[in-house]
Amino acid sequence: MKHLSIIAITIIMLFTSCSRDGGEKSVFDYIPAESRSVARVNIDAILKNSGCRIRDGKVTLSPAMEYYLEAASPDQQEFFTSMVDLYPMLDMQNIMVTESDLDLIGLAEVKDPVRLNRYLDEQGVETSFGGLTVYVTSNLAISKADNFVIIGETPEKIASYFEMAQQQAITEIPELTDLFADVDRTVIGYTRDEAKLSRRERQQGKQPGYTTRLLTMDLHEHFLDVEFTTFDSEWNPVDITEFIPMVDQDVLASIPAEAQGVIVMGENTDIQGLINNIYPAIPEHFNEPSELMFFAEFLKGSFMISATPAATGRYLRELTPPAWNITASMLQADENVSSILSALSIFNPSGSIKEEDGQIRYQINPDLALYIRHDAPLLTLSTDLIRSQESSSEYAEIFEGAAFGAAINVPYNSETMRAFNLPYGPNIVLIGRDSTISLRIALNGSKSALLEALAETLKAAR
Repeated sequence: MKHLSIIAITIIMLFTSCSRDGGEKSVFDYIPAESRSVARVNIDAILKNSGCRIRDGKVTLSPAMEYYLEAASPDQQEFFTSMVDLYPMLDMQNIMVTESDLDLIGLAEVKDPVRLNRYLDEQGVETSFGGLTVYVTSNLAISKADNFVIIGETPEKIASYFEMAQQQAITEIPELTDLFADVDRTVIGYTRDEAKLSRRERQQGKQPGYTTRLLTMDLHEHFLDVEFTTFDSEWNPVDITEFIPMVDQDVLASIPAEAQGVIVMGENTDIQGLINNIYPAIPEHFNEPSELMFFAEFLKGSFMISATPAATGRYLRELTPPAWNITASMLQADENVSSILSALSIFNPSGSIKEEDGQIRYQINPDLALYIRHDAPLLTLSTDLIRSQESSSEYAEIFEGAAFGAAINVPYNSETMRAFNLPYGPNIVLIGRDSTISLRIALNGSKSALLEALAETLKAAR
């Protein structure tokens, strides 16, 4: 549950990355083509979904929004609260923020120029820098350009940013501006990195292009949809199944019907290549426990791991067997089953092996046993007796056609909810399918707006 805090951090980070067309000149004319990341965000929708009160243009932050801001850096907090002060003057449904050389710059269309001028006269100190008139307030520097404002940390950064946009704006790269075509999205953002070339491509003298990653977010009243797509240097969507084929149907059919947590993945053909396309900053090599490296040798085909509650009350907080039944299944050849039994004996030589109900029972300790069943080619391992299912899990349908996926679904008023003192049941599904990684976040049992209820749930999960 602790990992859900990543969601809160992501929402705050998105506040500082946004875009929009408007006026005689497009806002894209003020965004440098070399910007590493650009995004447009509907701050108005996020404020309202978080339970903030808006009256006569004045915003009162809700406890939920204050909670999210706690996860942000001081600079991000200052940027966001300063933007909220400008709420009645700017188009808060289309705030842009760009990042270049680690500097954040905000852009927005002016909605109430009279009120904005009065605010700048009262709160700012007028100065001139790089041919621009800039108003410096207690927190930010603001410059007006046509019907837009450019907001930055200092006059120097605004002037430098403006000069870069004058040299080449993203309007000269139509593929980038096309990414913002869907104006109804709550957030649309992209990042660009220089594409990595293979040794052969470098020997052929090929010039590196850019890998572009597009993120969109649709915030609804009670759920949130996020999609992530990577484009290669030729502007083709990167197909996930080129790196990880679809999960085998037999593996999906083996997911326990009552599972509340599931991870599935197809054959590991080139997971490192996929990681490099999705997020190249992840180290190519990292230390793993020797046991995990050993067992990873057996995970060549599709596999699934699930967790099903098997206890009540505080025992579920342990998140380990026997309070939870852990079940894994994978496609394995006959000879690998013997190898796995040998591996178990190596890592736990005191364990005993016997047959029970047509499956192998490996006694790890007096309280915990591992059951192994091989219905070629499917191998299933579980901390509970493996039983045939009368009907397939709903996860089998959810993950159909996926290369990988993960899900948490805690029923409302369940023992898991009570064990972690949760007000609602997290319902989160992550899927990598075709060329898109999608994420849906909802809360079982909640009638409140999602961001408001999510903050309440995250606080309880601490």
